[in-house]
Formats: sequence, C-alpha cells, structure tokens
Amino acid sequence: MMALVAADILLVNELPGVKDMSVPSKLTSYFNAGNPVIAATDDGSVTAAELNASHGGIRVNAGDPSALLESAEVLGADKERAKAIGARGLKFRHETLSKTAAVGHYDDFITSLAMSRGR
Repeated sequence: MMALVAADILLVNELPGVKDMSVPSKLTSYFNAGNPVIAATDDGSVTAAELNASHGGIRVNAGDPSALLESAEVLGADKERAKAIGARGLKFRHETLSKTAAVGHYDDFITSLAMSRGR
C-alpha cells in the first residue's frame, strides 16, 4: 500500500474490447490510496462505470497511448485537481466499497425481499 500512496497517478490499463469483465480488484486498492486513477478502458466497460460512479479518475480509450499521456500530463500539471480526484475515489471507497457499506446494502436487499413477500 505504501507504494500506491507514494505514486502521483495510478493506472488501470485494459485491452480494447474488454467490457464485461469484472472490475479490476486493484481499482479498489487504488481508490484506497487516495490518488487519482487514469483508466485506459473502453467506454461502457465495467471499469468505466465504476470510475464514473466514483469520480475518482479519468477514463481514456483503451489502446490510445496519446490520450493516456495527455491525461497524465494534465493531472501532473494540476496538483489541486489531482488531489480532489484522489479524494473523491477514497470517499467512494469508504462509502460504497467498504465492508460496512456492503453489509448495509445486503441488509437492505434482504429487508426488501422480505417485505415483497409480505413478511
């Protein structure tokens, strides 16, 4: 974790065409580090959806090294923006991806099932 925290920007790099794969587990670790993420992934992918929900990073098209470099340069030049993006990812990690949040969502789900069956 110390290496992730020491980074300026963290990268998720997926091959073009990878859309329906599960969210990379490293994305949760990246959000936990509190640093901005650049995700080279297809629009509409599971990773893109998670990044969009968290506002914890920037998505560029998979297989576009110029866009990846440009995003890294933009974040590197704007430390305040990078810090704000990283903070949003960390907040998302705590509010949505934590064990406490998961148990709460599961409890809500079970309650709604019981209520839909008249119990």
